[in-house]
Amino acid sequence: MGRKDLKSNILKTSAILALTAVASTAQAQKFNPYGTIKKNLMGDKLHHHNKEYLSAYESLMGQSKSPGAVQVCKQSENKIETLPYWNPSDQFPCMYSGTFQTSLTPEQDHNLFYWLIKNTKTTESPNLVIWLDGGPGSTSMEGLFIGNGPLRVKRTGAGLDDFIVGLNPEGSWADQADVLYLDQPVDAGFSYGNSIIDRMEDGAQEFIKFMQAFAAVYPEYNQANQGRKIYLSGWSYAGKYIPVYVHHLKQNNEREGQIKFEIGGVMIGDPLASPIIMRTQSYTVAQALNVIDESNFAQVESLRRKCEQMLTQDWAQASDTCDGTLNYITDVSGGLITFDARKFDYDWNPISDVVDDFFGKSIQKEAIYKAIHIDKSTRVPIYQHMSDKIYQAFKFEKMLDYSYWYNKLIENNIKTLIYAGEWDQRSGPVTVDSFLQGVPNLNKHDFWTQARKVYYVKKTDGTYVVGGYYREDKEQQFTFLTLPKAGHFAAGDQILVTNQFLTDYQVSDSLICHKDKQLDCQNEAMMCQHMNFCNNHGTCQSNGQCTCLQGFKSADCSEQAVQLVPSFHQKFETNGTQWIYFQFSQGLSYNHKYEFTLSSKQPIDLYISTGSDSDPNEFSHDLAFKGQNYMTIQSDHFPSLSTFVAAVKINGIDFYNNAFHLNNLIAKFDVKSL
Repeated sequence: MGRKDLKSNILKTSAILALTAVASTAQAQKFNPYGTIKKNLMGDKLHHHNKEYLSAYESLMGQSKSPGAVQVCKQSENKIETLPYWNPSDQFPCMYSGTFQTSLTPEQDHNLFYWLIKNTKTTESPNLVIWLDGGPGSTSMEGLFIGNGPLRVKRTGAGLDDFIVGLNPEGSWADQADVLYLDQPVDAGFSYGNSIIDRMEDGAQEFIKFMQAFAAVYPEYNQANQGRKIYLSGWSYAGKYIPVYVHHLKQNNEREGQIKFEIGGVMIGDPLASPIIMRTQSYTVAQALNVIDESNFAQVESLRRKCEQMLTQDWAQASDTCDGTLNYITDVSGGLITFDARKFDYDWNPISDVVDDFFGKSIQKEAIYKAIHIDKSTRVPIYQHMSDKIYQAFKFEKMLDYSYWYNKLIENNIKTLIYAGEWDQRSGPVTVDSFLQGVPNLNKHDFWTQARKVYYVKKTDGTYVVGGYYREDKEQQFTFLTLPKAGHFAAGDQILVTNQFLTDYQVSDSLICHKDKQLDCQNEAMMCQHMNFCNNHGTCQSNGQCTCLQGFKSADCSEQAVQLVPSFHQKFETNGTQWIYFQFSQGLSYNHKYEFTLSSKQPIDLYISTGSDSDPNEFSHDLAFKGQNYMTIQSDHFPSLSTFVAAVKINGIDFYNNAFHLNNLIAKFDVKSL
């Protein structure tokens, strides 16, 4: 088939799938403001045929009130007027910082530090993103200076006075919104106090106290004023903070006498939300990259087993034990960092160390503290990248599974975007996918059966880049996005992409297709094409998956199953590697059993799934036996297999000698009385 024929078939399939989708979801369709957006690269105007889109976008950009109006950088005692080592070639941003009291008891003296960046470029009333770092105990200055923030610090020499601070040349989230970087819980980063907390509930209550105090000084973020939305975002252990904190923020809005906030949604990067599931699968990226191989697998399995067993032996120690696999990978690889499998410690340390040295060791650090209004801190040292006190105190919380709280996000109608960088070994897409499958509300609709969409992002030169691959439940407002070319700190690795999805959520409450043709972002037609349109033995559905006719198996419906009946006996002659499917549909009468026997000269792999409508394969099955020459399956040994489908792979190729072996597979099936 030529390329023109292929394209023609794909277009025809696209049209069929589109009509099917329209017929089934016409009542649920909503306006997509980015549907046919066209950008005039000669200027800064966005052209769209739909006035509703223009209204939404212009409202976000502040153009609907008065053309060119932007937020004013007001004078305040909390304003950052200057910053040591600032690059005079860069425009100094509008920034504020300081601390607010968040004590929960009279005995406490807890002070949370914040650094607020105001967007003074695009709109009069920007929304607010609150950024929380992970850890637990890590500073959010990491997000500001390494992640999605507008500031970057570099060395100009080897001395402690050789720094230069300037704007991130790639842009930042502050180009789209106001961004507040919060050091929490108390003792993280610049935050300080006379005690620490060790429970998430206390952290949530202190967060609400911070928000009340913050909104009293910055009333523009109150729900009652300019209608600005609040988005909570962060990475890593913030994947635990955010679902709990936004729940408390929602409860705060329901109480009388409290300052209320318009919750826009949450955007959580590489969340460590289900540590047991995620830590026991943390070897998968290293395995795929051949960083570890068969010589390591038994040892990796031993470390995984210790993790699982330690959970019931010593809960406090389980956190460190379950990090064992990641530590093992780092050590046997010569220092490959678990946050990003593209980098070694000698690649990463210069990036993170310069920020720590700038705040903690530079000759002008006292002037820095004064400039950001933290010079009155009672803690020594004033700054710390990571609080070991918090890390140790939260060991009880760290291993708790927070899938419940992700289910709660859906129940609370919180617009949710989960994104993860594909190179993250700790909490990247593979491990996030595993824990999300345990969230009950995500199993209600087609979240796991739909074809993922490609998230294209348009560059300023008019070309497109792939920003990721995502699935979404529109009704429940939940999206999961995999980011290519990104690790654990995806918000900083992919500024162009993360900036775009921040804009998408502010304008349309979801990711949208930025191509002129919506079908360009969808994979269903291409999937049907690759499955040869189900080989005329089934129907390719609107999700790109084949529904096979009775008796046909495999994802492309190309294999007709052999029907097993009592007294069945047959020889199958094969050459090389072949697959044969067997199906038992009749079920058993009371007090009867079946016996299914396979024998083969060449080794066979057997994959079995319960139910005559099932379709087992190497990736999905209930039972598997590999490298066998003779075996018998009896129903009294496997009572769940009252009916079943068996996929048999005959391994008949000798790759070294380029030999394809002839083989006889003998299959027997019979039903007997017990």
